[in-house]
Amino acid sequence: MLYDFLRYHDIDILFLQVTHHDIGDLPGYVTHTNVGTTMRGTAFVTRNELPVTNVINIPTGTGKASDCLGITLINVYVPSGKAKQAERESFKSDLVYLFRNAPEKLLLGGDFNCVLEASVATGTAEL
Repeated sequence: MLYDFLRYHDIDILFLQVTHHDIGDLPGYVTHTNVGTTMRGTAFVTRNELPVTNVINIPTGTGKASDCLGITLINVYVPSGKAKQAERESFKSDLVYLFRNAPEKLLLGGDFNCVLEASVATGTAEL
């Protein structure tokens, strides 16, 4: 299904949140995954012909950066929920690390988990 989506929409670069290093066979594409010890991770899927260099992985899997044709790609998965508040705070320094060599051209994406008030949250988790 992912391969069909990539081909149908003629996608060059896709950011993903992943739980496994191997996301399947995607002919014509290269996957660049970063899965941490808690099986949470980030990934880029790029066309074969796009050069991806200077890859930086945050060991927890919550962030990944690289260069592609003069553009810095940064994909993040920010920890969410009250139980992961300390993790979220330490992620701020990880984010600064990912941005350290970013040129003027930047493509930033991911799951920022930015629930700021209970009225926009789902479920019963505390903020």
